[in-house]
Amino acid sequence: MSMLWQQPVAILAERVDRADETNAPFNLRVTTTLLLLATLFVGLRFLARHIKNIPYGPEDWTCFLALIALCGCSALNYTMVANGLGRHADTLPTSQLVTCLKCLLALECMYNVTMVAVKISFCFLYLRLFPMLKYRIWAIAGFVLTLGCTFIIVGLLQCTPMEKIWMPTVEGTCLNTTAIFLANAGLHIVSDIALLLLPVTQVIKLRVELVVKLSLVSIFMLGAFVSIASIYRIKTILAVSNTDITFTFSNSNIWTMIEMSCAVISTCLPCLRPLVAKISGAFATMSSRSISRSRKARSVIFPNGFRRKSRTQTTHTERSASKTPLPTYNRHEQASPFEHLINECDDINCQKCATYETTYPMDDLPGRKQSC
Repeated sequence: MSMLWQQPVAILAERVDRADETNAPFNLRVTTTLLLLATLFVGLRFLARHIKNIPYGPEDWTCFLALIALCGCSALNYTMVANGLGRHADTLPTSQLVTCLKCLLALECMYNVTMVAVKISFCFLYLRLFPMLKYRIWAIAGFVLTLGCTFIIVGLLQCTPMEKIWMPTVEGTCLNTTAIFLANAGLHIVSDIALLLLPVTQVIKLRVELVVKLSLVSIFMLGAFVSIASIYRIKTILAVSNTDITFTFSNSNIWTMIEMSCAVISTCLPCLRPLVAKISGAFATMSSRSISRSRKARSVIFPNGFRRKSRTQTTHTERSASKTPLPTYNRHEQASPFEHLINECDDINCQKCATYETTYPMDDLPGRKQSC
């Protein structure tokens, strides 16, 4: 009799342990943090446009659309966590499991909306920077739109009848859900790589300093983290089990949120250069003023009334009086497509015009002001 009692007690204890096992709090923390970061970067993007008096373009509004879609994905994620995401399916009531699976279907559609909006935003930006590559850019945009619409339709029609998606006990047939997720992720990675390589090939052709080239490449290559997140997300998709989907899908859901949020952030990075230049210029001005005060404090007044100038003041005066001819510029050279990103910081003494063969900082040319 004791053996007959021990078996149900052991099963009950195991079920209680499984009911307490959850990663829902971590899921919520990741979702909230990423949503706040994405919102911050989109806000900074619009602030940078406002500071430079640049009118908002289609790339800005599609980025804003991606943020709205990301907010929808976050709301769906909160609802899924409230209805059992991160806990074992056999410990959930049927009503919560049905709600969670319905939200999962909506999340699959909103994922495609978010990623398509991000990539179309990149395409609009590239059309402004690389007008000579418009046919390639429109081809990528068409591929991305077709990809997103196709997988939204496939996701909605993956089961016949549709109720079988969230009610597995209903009679009917379904496509292989894992195969759909893998194909979707793989094709999005292909489009990510195409969008990453396009600006890099153009940066290499620029006639600017190596530091400027590396900074521009680094700005665009930060979007490579989105591809890395997509690749790792494929690994988490393979670990999803249909018998315990609410628990096994939680890790994949976290990486889905990471991928979407990083995609929204990466589309804002190329547009933040004027804002970063403005801030760095303000710090540089404060530093130069403090150095000027210290130099004046170090000047010495002799008894005869003469003031000894500092070495830097003497050097600057001698440089102004020199007869060295000024460099000549080739103004007939075609402007670089990255002129918008390089020269938008003209208000803070940034003189790296891509239209000139030779570049000089303004401090080296006293009394002569260049214009980008």
